[in-house]
Amino acid sequence: MNATAPCTLSLCMIVRNEAFFLRDCLRQAAPHVDEIIVVDTGSEDDTRAIASEFTVKVYDYTWHDHFADARNFSLAQASGDWIIVLDADELIAPDYWQTLRALFTVANHAAFFLSFSA
Repeated sequence: MNATAPCTLSLCMIVRNEAFFLRDCLRQAAPHVDEIIVVDTGSEDDTRAIASEFTVKVYDYTWHDHFADARNFSLAQASGDWIIVLDADELIAPDYWQTLRALFTVANHAAFFLSFSA
């Protein structure tokens, strides 16, 4: 990856019955990512409809009691240079999104673990 080229960012999420939180999460994240992937593992509420307001990349995934399988499925759908994984109840402040984008220009890192506190 060329350190001077702009990098694309995919947001990957695994959800189930997250209608209460999902719209706020996606509304806040959408302006800062290039792609949103939402993998629904069997919601019985409006989760899928809410996700569809923000992306066409909403996938159904049959839950097999194995979190890593669902996560790997979501990651396989992403096309961005970088991927961020969020839960529906997580929000990132706008200033932190700018910090994330700046980190992507560091060519000698393959991954970052982010831990923000209030």
